[in-house]
Amino acid sequence: MKNRTLFFELIQVAIGEKDSLSKTPTNEEWQCLYDEAIRQSLVGLLLSGVERLYEQDASVKPPLKLFYEWVGSVAQIEQKNKKLNTAAAQLNSVFKDGNLRSCVLKGQGLATLYPEPLRRQPGDIDLWVEGSRENTLSFLKKSFLGFDHVVIHHVDAHIIDGVESEIHFMPIWLHNPIHNGRLQNFFKEHADEEFSHFDQQLGFCYSTAAFNGVYILVHNFHHLLEEGVGMRQVIDYYYVLKHLSDSERKNVFDNVNRIGCGKFAESLMYVLGEVCALDRSLMICEPSVKRGKRLLSEIMQTGNFGQFDNRFDRSVERTAYSRNRRKSTRWLQLAKDYPSEVLCIPVWKLWHWCWRKCKGYV
Repeated sequence: MKNRTLFFELIQVAIGEKDSLSKTPTNEEWQCLYDEAIRQSLVGLLLSGVERLYEQDASVKPPLKLFYEWVGSVAQIEQKNKKLNTAAAQLNSVFKDGNLRSCVLKGQGLATLYPEPLRRQPGDIDLWVEGSRENTLSFLKKSFLGFDHVVIHHVDAHIIDGVESEIHFMPIWLHNPIHNGRLQNFFKEHADEEFSHFDQQLGFCYSTAAFNGVYILVHNFHHLLEEGVGMRQVIDYYYVLKHLSDSERKNVFDNVNRIGCGKFAESLMYVLGEVCALDRSLMICEPSVKRGKRLLSEIMQTGNFGQFDNRFDRSVERTAYSRNRRKSTRWLQLAKDYPSEVLCIPVWKLWHWCWRKCKGYV
């Protein structure tokens, strides 16, 4: 994007960290801001920023045609969020009927941290189900619920028409076996609290802010290594940090550092400071300028989950081998910043393929 500063300022206006822009955007700049909002999945959030600007100065607004397009896009986002909230409650009931507790990860749970929850751009539903992988798959089979593509931490399930859902056996994993063991212990220690965090109004459990302080950071790190992480995930973590107490922030970093994600946390704090103007007192650790600049550059280059990364031609990818060959370029670039995790990826990939083959999932 030509004017990153203006984009960051609009984000800060939208989240209430800033009252105005440093300059009035031209029509071309408004279009660029909207296009970048699409790339970063922030269309709904940034419309709130546009509305705040207009309330203070009616002359600061996008061209009318663009504004109507923006409003129309946000209306669709709000409708999808309503649909997913209903679907999440239905999924909760499906597993509850099978005596299995569940908890919504990310998505509809994180949206509750936003001032305007329906404007957070949604994806699919990620549902963490209590119990072992075997028990969950057995329940899906006995209930005649369709599923496919079983991997180490989740299965793609077809339970509600028109709603993509991933049923998780564990929230996420790390490639480094020592760090992953500590991460899975963290999940086990907090499982009962998460499966009990029920919202009567929404009709489902979702993860607590204290849990998300660790989980969402690891999730963002994982996606950085796999495909790319976008600005929507940065904003998610901004709102997680805003809802933590001082003691919870300290506990979050202690856990994050213990599972080998301390360097990524330092990078993310820099991005949050630059993009969101997050106060240092709300950060879980001191930011790393060098690693943080590289992370921010990567986010702006790749867009949401790496979907807009034009450095690679994904249309020619036909196999897992070709995908991993492309990803290996990313891993080499990221190895100097996060070696303990990146250097374990090739071994983990081979182990995971063998595991799926032995289980009959390939």
